[in-house]
Amino acid sequence: MADRELFPREVTGNVPRVTLTGIERLHLEQHKGLIGYQPEEIVFRTACGLMRIGGSGLRFASYSAQEALIVGRIGSIACEEAGGRG
Repeated sequence: MADRELFPREVTGNVPRVTLTGIERLHLEQHKGLIGYQPEEIVFRTACGLMRIGGSGLRFASYSAQEALIVGRIGSIACEEAGGRG
């Protein structure tokens, strides 16, 4: 049996993984880069398309090439499929 059949797609695939803790902490794994940052909106490129995190007072508690920890008041998370289909 192949590894892809043993583990969930978010572990073996290239899809983003989002963990939201309350409304003030968001951990994003497997992003492909930061597109834009403002305290009201942060936009990432992912393998699935763009991911927009909206809110207020948003800032990075930590950031690396594939992971980001965002704190502030998280109001929305929206995904737009590549090619504008979403």
